[in-house]
Amino acid sequence: MEEKMSVKKGSMLIVGGGIGGIQAAIDLANSGFKVFLLDEKPYFGGKMVQLYRTVEDLCSICAVTPKILEAKGNPNIVLLPGATVKEISGVPGQFEVRIEKAPRYVDVSKCISCGLCWMNCPVTVKSEFNLGLGSRKAIYMAYAGAVPNTPVIDRENCLYFKDRSCEKCAEVCPAGAINFSDSAKEEVIKVGAVLLTAGLELYQEGEEAEKLGLGRIKDVISNFQLDRLISIYGPTVGELKRPSDGKIAKEVAIVLCVDQKNPSNPVCSTYCCGHAYRAALEITSKYEDARVTIYHDDLCNYGYLWERVYRTVKDNERIEFVKTRVLSCEQAQEKVKVIHQGGEASFDLVALALPMKLSSATKETAERLGLEIDEKGFVKGVGVGKARDGVFVGATSTGPREMPLACAYAEAAACEASCFLHEARGTMTTLPSFPEERDVTGEEPRIGVFICRCGGNISNVLDCSQVADFARGFDGVEGSFVLDFACFPEGISFIKEKIKELGLNRVVVVACSFRSHLAVFQRALREAALNPHLVTMVNAREAIAWPNREVPESALQRVKEELLGALGRARSLKPLRPSLREVTKRALVVGGGISGMVAALSLAKQGFPTYLVEKEGELGGQARRMFRDVKGRDISQFLSSLIKEVEEN
Repeated sequence: MEEKMSVKKGSMLIVGGGIGGIQAAIDLANSGFKVFLLDEKPYFGGKMVQLYRTVEDLCSICAVTPKILEAKGNPNIVLLPGATVKEISGVPGQFEVRIEKAPRYVDVSKCISCGLCWMNCPVTVKSEFNLGLGSRKAIYMAYAGAVPNTPVIDRENCLYFKDRSCEKCAEVCPAGAINFSDSAKEEVIKVGAVLLTAGLELYQEGEEAEKLGLGRIKDVISNFQLDRLISIYGPTVGELKRPSDGKIAKEVAIVLCVDQKNPSNPVCSTYCCGHAYRAALEITSKYEDARVTIYHDDLCNYGYLWERVYRTVKDNERIEFVKTRVLSCEQAQEKVKVIHQGGEASFDLVALALPMKLSSATKETAERLGLEIDEKGFVKGVGVGKARDGVFVGATSTGPREMPLACAYAEAAACEASCFLHEARGTMTTLPSFPEERDVTGEEPRIGVFICRCGGNISNVLDCSQVADFARGFDGVEGSFVLDFACFPEGISFIKEKIKELGLNRVVVVACSFRSHLAVFQRALREAALNPHLVTMVNAREAIAWPNREVPESALQRVKEELLGALGRARSLKPLRPSLREVTKRALVVGGGISGMVAALSLAKQGFPTYLVEKEGELGGQARRMFRDVKGRDISQFLSSLIKEVEEN
């Protein structure tokens, strides 16, 4: 019997696999919807996996990797890397989206990520992931720990596709995973709604950037390239080497707001100032004799965290702010001469803070989804999250935003989408499947200790081999191992293999914080047939390595003490099992300001009876004392319509 057109599909297509899209996918999947997460790149993570540190001093790749792995492990999220939207048809609630999957020429189901293929590949080209500063092979993984954790062949540069003169990767592959006959495949996905979270790219073609030497002077680079150079995961492993000669740059200039007043890109990118502060702090912490000059017209600090970082930078005697207009840059022997309105100065390296624009691929996708582009060059939305019936927009597709705000916008759009599909909740989801849990009752503790180098975040301060040797000396420790990245797919696989091989029934991970990574390792234990609560962690990165960079001896002693406590804690761990209880499907929202009213309406639209409690005699909160928002819009008019909508619901 044919499905009635009024019945909505309980599934969602999210276009854009950056941090915003990933978080939206997790939220929707956990809310009872099937999610297809699509990205045009052969990996997930977006810009976050390219950046080194956020303004808040979080390791970007460390923050996004657990989220990627959570999405990968969720049975209600289907990952579609290297895919693009070709066409959308149907009606809201019952869309049919035709997508095209680009060929990888590597069978993901067979590949064991051994690396022999790219190690033996004779072709070397510039790395797009490292923005042209590093190199890669014709068969490559963009970065270690990418998801999917398998390489892809670059058809344009592969010798096999040029003249059939090389099959080295196929010859050395022990798994027989190379498939030169792979081809693009089309698939039609049936979904109830679509969420666009695909985002931005650098605006590098501006007149001002060209005038300042970008693309003409080797040691004039973009701010993203600077970030790759100072990153310990970058092409120079964190050494600030000049592209021209490989020498360490000690005198660095950062020019803010380049091409920000360009009529074709009239939008503040919001991230530039904060990332310039963080880059300056990283450079001066790496090299005692380094100096950084920040040229600026205006400075924008979004929130108290940015202001706190700004004050830290202002207090640094080796970082100077110069309020001026930079006119041009010239090559002066081995230096770059910066000429500005107040004079001139010479530097080893100059970084230009370029604005962000909606990528051409995102624009094409938006047009195929029937969305409009506004006068500023971004996707035009209707309110927060909605673009048209059944199609929603979030993250940075409607404008440039820093990571926390991009996530907030993506989650707001996901909430709008779940309101739209609320009657189809739970109709297409499945429960996760795990192996039968091993009963460890009565067993003596068999502990495995896994120490993560974290790509240098930990091992640059702590001697991880000493920590491993220390752990081996205690009763119950069956093995102690050092990993490059414990949370990456390779690390997770290694931990699961050792659990089975050594019969481990307790695990201690010396790595990052419980807050960001505990769930990753708990899932690894469950997949290895152990209770997920038989793992504990030592926060060796944020709590030990980072605060003790200057005193590694103290850091080593501290981690040994913490590890000793963790081993004692591990011995006492017992399997825990969740208890099920009935849930009262009603909500109470305390506080009738704008946030409270929006939350109450969102819950009500999803079919949950909601009580909104406000101690004052009227709704509105602090917004009643405001006239206009930062964009000049009338707050009272918005507030009146919101209150009316609440009262009429």
